[in-house]
Amino acid sequence: MTTGSQGSGVLSSMSEANCFIMLEHARGDIDAGDEVEIVSFDGLI
Repeated sequence: MTTGSQGSGVLSSMSEANCFIMLEHARGDIDAGDEVEIVSFDGLI
Protein backbone atom coordinates (compact mmCIF):
# COMPACT_ATOMS: atom_id res chain seq x y z
CA MET A 1 0.00 0.00 0.00
CA THR A 2 1.36 3.44 -0.85
CA THR A 3 1.16 6.44 1.45
CA GLY A 4 -0.29 8.78 -1.16
CA SER A 5 1.32 11.60 -3.06
CA GLN A 6 5.11 11.31 -3.37
CA GLY A 7 7.62 14.11 -3.82
CA SER A 8 10.71 15.65 -2.30
CA GLY A 9 8.61 18.16 -0.34
CA VAL A 10 6.00 15.69 0.91
CA LEU A 11 7.12 14.39 4.30
CA SER A 12 3.74 12.96 5.35
CA SER A 13 4.35 9.89 3.17
CA MET A 14 7.62 9.22 5.04
CA SER A 15 6.05 9.73 8.45
CA GLU A 16 3.37 7.12 7.66
CA ALA A 17 5.78 4.53 6.23
CA ASN A 18 6.83 1.34 8.03
CA CYS A 19 9.81 0.38 5.84
CA PHE A 20 12.25 1.41 3.12
CA ILE A 21 12.13 -0.35 -0.24
CA MET A 22 15.69 -0.93 -1.42
CA LEU A 23 16.23 -0.92 -5.20
CA GLU A 24 19.51 -1.39 -7.01
CA HIS A 25 20.38 1.65 -9.13
CA ALA A 26 20.85 -0.42 -12.29
CA ARG A 27 17.55 -2.29 -11.83
CA GLY A 28 15.36 0.28 -13.58
CA ASP A 29 11.57 0.20 -13.37
CA ILE A 30 9.69 -2.37 -11.32
CA ASP A 31 6.20 -3.75 -11.84
CA ALA A 32 3.48 -4.67 -9.36
CA GLY A 33 4.28 -8.13 -8.03
CA ASP A 34 8.06 -7.86 -8.53
CA GLU A 35 10.10 -8.95 -5.50
CA VAL A 36 12.00 -6.17 -3.75
CA GLU A 37 14.20 -5.93 -0.66
CA ILE A 38 12.69 -4.08 2.28
CA VAL A 39 14.21 -2.67 5.47
CA SER A 40 11.62 -2.60 8.22
CA PHE A 41 11.50 0.33 10.64
CA ASP A 42 10.41 -2.09 13.40
CA GLY A 43 12.79 -1.50 16.28
CA LEU A 44 14.57 1.37 14.54
CA ILE A 45 12.24 4.22 15.56
